[in-house]
Amino acid sequence: MNANEVRNIFLNNLCSVCEVKPGEKILIACSGGADSIAMLHLFYKIRDEMKLDLMVCHINYGLRGMDSERDERIVLSACKEFGIACQVRKMSVEKKYQSSNLEETLREFRYAVFYEEASQNGCKKIAVAHNKNDQAETFLLNLLRGAGTEGLSAMTYRSDNRIIRPLLNISRDEIMEYLEENKLLYGEDETNYSMTFTRNKVRNMLIPYLQKEFNPSVVEVLFSTSFIFKDEGTILNEICQKYMNLWAKKEASRISFPLEIMTCFPVGIQRRIIRLLYKHVAHSTRRLHFRHIEAILKKLNTIHKENVLHLPNLIRVRMRNDAVVFYSKGFYDKIEKFEYRMRVPVRFFIEEVAEEIELSIISPVEIKEMKNCTSVLYVDFSKCAQELTIRNRRNGDEFKPLGAPGRKKLKDYFINKKIARSERDKLIIIESRGTIVGILGAGIHDDYKVTEATNKVLCMRLIND
Repeated sequence: MNANEVRNIFLNNLCSVCEVKPGEKILIACSGGADSIAMLHLFYKIRDEMKLDLMVCHINYGLRGMDSERDERIVLSACKEFGIACQVRKMSVEKKYQSSNLEETLREFRYAVFYEEASQNGCKKIAVAHNKNDQAETFLLNLLRGAGTEGLSAMTYRSDNRIIRPLLNISRDEIMEYLEENKLLYGEDETNYSMTFTRNKVRNMLIPYLQKEFNPSVVEVLFSTSFIFKDEGTILNEICQKYMNLWAKKEASRISFPLEIMTCFPVGIQRRIIRLLYKHVAHSTRRLHFRHIEAILKKLNTIHKENVLHLPNLIRVRMRNDAVVFYSKGFYDKIEKFEYRMRVPVRFFIEEVAEEIELSIISPVEIKEMKNCTSVLYVDFSKCAQELTIRNRRNGDEFKPLGAPGRKKLKDYFINKKIARSERDKLIIIESRGTIVGILGAGIHDDYKVTEATNKVLCMRLIND
């Protein structure tokens, strides 16, 4: 596909599926990478034809040192050449590393900035550079994570009334050819080749393997399949929404559904209704995963009045004798005590706090430096038992923090770490032979730290997908 064909597809996408009107003001999200630079140039080429008012927003996270500064210069230079205004926003990530999922934190920050800039500057649409390969990769990632049909559904050309994806049916190879034909400079992110990240493994290992061994057109197949799921899912959601309108009792931060009616539906319909109930109080289902829904379904037939599950985004679901109730109540629900014994390696979902953890054995060379990130911890496995205890805190717990001369009460440690009282019972403790070796979200025991003499490393991490 030559550059003119790419341009025509891009223009058709804007006018039809993205519903961009002549004369509208568009905010272009541009990272400086290949996809976003190609999109920026395409907007520049069709600007006069559609009489569009364009502006660019670039976010410099500062995560990649000189490469981050290079990308900023590339975007500013392109905008100057094309005569397009550019707003650069810088982000201080030090505190953001405290999040259990840096990628999700950055995404939320990024879109918050885009919406803010769009509102302040009167932009009707926000253009992002997702392409056909991104769609295929997301499908495989969600499949591997155990997503349901909604999780396997396609990204759309337009969402939230403002986000548009005009490159969505254009492949990465076609984008690279477009860049080469137009001699466009873009930034190459070296982290795209790091096998530390699951998406990169899918992009650089799994998809090439599938193309070579099974189907050279696998990206196209996955792209089409995701839209099939999307179309069929839309129909199911419309049916379930009718059930919601008939029987759900709604309030601003609370919604309930009759248990007797819920249990009469096939399981597939129950799952859809659960997602809609959750969405009513969370306003999104982004962090609600298949394992959460299955945990709820499991509890439907074991009803106790105090049976409460804690879900992402501070959402709770309570099973009553007559209804299943979803509500948002901040941090103030009591967390039940939990304790499980597991042999390494293991991947395990803890229903009480709606978190999934993985304990695995790796070599020291596989450890990647993660400053201030406590959702992944490393300890010397040779000092640990094969069977570990996974639990939350108990009265009288003691812990020897990394670098500390001796043990201290866990309560005092949490106070020093400024961990809110409401969060302490949610933290997941890994214990070996009666000693706390690590606390996900807080740190490791000094005696179990990895040293030059370590041969095997126990990697303890939260699964944040």
